[in-house]
Amino acid sequence: MQMPHLTHFQAFLCLVLIFIFVWMVTIDLKLSKVVKHQKLIERLLNIMALDFSKLQTAVANEVTVEQSAITLITTIAGEIAANANDQQTVSDLADKLNQAAAGLSAAITANTPAAPASTSTPVAPVPPTSPAAPTA
Repeated sequence: MQMPHLTHFQAFLCLVLIFIFVWMVTIDLKLSKVVKHQKLIERLLNIMALDFSKLQTAVANEVTVEQSAITLITTIAGEIAANANDQQTVSDLADKLNQAAAGLSAAITANTPAAPASTSTPVAPVPPTSPAAPTA
């Protein structure tokens, strides 16, 4: 059996088809890399969204705590002003305010990170000098 003979045009078309096939395979490989990167970005965005919601919750809690402290202080200040003539009530309110201040101070101290130790040598301040008196 004899093999069919390809014309130059048919050979050219075969080469074009092979080129297109190889080109499509490389596009497919690149597309799969893009899809992998897109999935990674989506996962990272989800993680960031979760972290952001934690931050929003922490800020809301902080604002609530600050508002509670403000309410406590202004309420006691109002009670002191209203009972200025009753020494025992004022003394009791002062004790209540001191207890609240101690609790607030302890909470702030417990939740404040320590300042990093300084490794630089402190610079002593230079005292100001007065101008020299003119000589005659």
